[in-house]
Amino acid sequence: MIRYLSVIVTALGLSLASSQAAEPTSHKPQAPEAPADAVNWTGLYAGIHGSVTSGETGLSELARLNFPSSWDMNGGTLGVQVGYNHQINDVVLGIEADYALAGIEGRGRGGVVYFPGTPLQSEISGNLNIGLRQMITLRPRIGVAAGRSFVYATAGAVAADLEAHLETVVTSPFFGTQRFSDTTRNFVFGWTLGAGWEHAFTDKLSVKTEYLLVTLDHDQWGNTMEEAVFRGHFLRVGLNYRF
Repeated sequence: MIRYLSVIVTALGLSLASSQAAEPTSHKPQAPEAPADAVNWTGLYAGIHGSVTSGETGLSELARLNFPSSWDMNGGTLGVQVGYNHQINDVVLGIEADYALAGIEGRGRGGVVYFPGTPLQSEISGNLNIGLRQMITLRPRIGVAAGRSFVYATAGAVAADLEAHLETVVTSPFFGTQRFSDTTRNFVFGWTLGAGWEHAFTDKLSVKTEYLLVTLDHDQWGNTMEEAVFRGHFLRVGLNYRF
């Protein structure tokens, strides 16, 4: 009896093994999944930013008063931005406009003496303060996305509100000491270029850091102030919300 049972068990095992070998093994291909932390940057966004700024300025027509050819300007900005991105594979294309209030100041001093060492000795001295009060940029951006971050290059147009205040003191043996002042404020235009890095720490919020070189071209300032030039380095940090 035991011998018959062992024969039956062996037969059943061989039958089961042959049936499993006859069934083809099916493998369904699976589509590759995007990384769990990937972000799609396509869409509208808005945010805030601030910057620290250093640069230089000068007025060439004041060279006759022994003003330096340029002098330092320092300060910062605080503003808002709005933009739109479109992502194609790993490439991010976008455009951004921003507006900032600025507190960037620089002061130059100069003076000249006529007929020194004589009874006719006269002196003209001046203090010129130039301040950047507002700034607007419009810039396309192009970058490469990786995970939750992307790096980009940017360049575009700038409009800035510049104010110049000149105080002049004239001293002569005939008229004593006289003081004059002149303030001029105009929008001037120029260009900017730079680069930045942005990182999404949630699905809606991202932080960015950005460097911009800003150059403002020559401009006519009334009858007395010409060729006002500003070149500045802006280091920005910002926060964006993606809609």
